Amino acid sequence: MRGVGCYLESLSHGMESTGAWSPSIPYLSRYFTNFAGFDLDTRYGLPFDSWYASYYDRYSLSYPTATSVSYLVNYYGRTYTGTINPYDPICGNVHIAPNGRKHYDLDSPYTVRTSCTHYRDGSGQTDLFSRSDFESYLNLAPDCMGGFLVWWRQNMPGLNNMALDDDDNPMLNWWPFLFY
Repeated sequence: MRGVGCYLESLSHGMESTGAWSPSIPYLSRYFTNFAGFDLDTRYGLPFDSWYASYYDRYSLSYPTATSVSYLVNYYGRTYTGTINPYDPICGNVHIAPNGRKHYDLDSPYTVRTSCTHYRDGSGQTDLFSRSDFESYLNLAPDCMGGFLVWWRQNMPGLNNMALDDDDNPMLNWWPFLFY
């Protein structure tokens, strides 16, 4: 009885599983973990790999500036707090948009800087991200994280993308990895 947004969320969790934790597709896993923020441990030295460790029922994240994040996370019974500056959320993940304060937060008032729309294109460019970036998709996929996930999927490296792999070669299209 749920709508297209919830269906997109379900499919997107499958993409996360394939992209972040599939040993059978090392090329995709190499890059997807960074794209979706499953590398907070290696990028920022945190004891957890993603904001999935944050609270579901209250705000865990805030953004003192467009390029920093403050966090309060209880991970395996231990509380972690801090601020990361500079911080790039890249594209966020299925539950937490680049400016999300907690899981399923589509109403965050924060505007953050992210490299998502320039993911690995070599430019180093960032853009401001806010709810307005996905707001037009909320009518298309109004439930769960639907509107944001339409935007999120549009930023995955696809056909003729500008992203570069570690050898500065054009990145392969991710969609065949996910569907063939």
